Amino acid sequence: MRVNIMFSLSLFCAFLLSGQHIWMKQAMAYDGPEYRIISATTEYEVRYYSARTVAQVRYRAGQSGFRALFNYISGQNMAAQKIVMTAPVLEGQILSMTAPVTKIADKDARTMQFFLPRGFETSNAPKPTNPAVTLEDVPPAYYAAIIYSGFSSDKNFQKHHKLLKAALLRDGLEIIGAPIKATYDAPYTPPFLRRNEALFRLVWK
Repeated sequence: MRVNIMFSLSLFCAFLLSGQHIWMKQAMAYDGPEYRIISATTEYEVRYYSARTVAQVRYRAGQSGFRALFNYISGQNMAAQKIVMTAPVLEGQILSMTAPVTKIADKDARTMQFFLPRGFETSNAPKPTNPAVTLEDVPPAYYAAIIYSGFSSDKNFQKHHKLLKAALLRDGLEIIGAPIKATYDAPYTPPFLRRNEALFRLVWK
């Protein structure tokens, strides 16, 4: 009986390790926005992000914009073109990055964004057929990011963006706009293998 239990545990561990390898390969295969780390503390990183283009959708709190964006990259566009999924997926109250956002008038308004693969801009990306989906060229900018694992729940996100905000204010950094949630992994990824981030845009001098 003990031998069977040990054998079962060995198989389970092997399954986890092989699964971790697959999930890591999938995560590494995703195209993501380019950035370089400007500075780092034990709590957060300050990053400079290069210009990229996003597909985005606005929705109300309690709803989701994922399906509309996923349909867009799956071919629901005027070119009927499939677009490779990228990471991370961004969510927040206001994610317009073309101008500083200092006030949020509608607390229930949400935005979700998918980064388009390198080479796409609003001028050459397939046009959405769903009017709820729009394209935006995102200019270069500085962001502070805190990395955490676990579920990408609102509770987990709130905990970490509050920790990040407190650290940034303590260090005298100026924040622009609301916190942004970045999710890197598929829902079936075990929580301890997931990479999530909370970010704030910064005024960096």
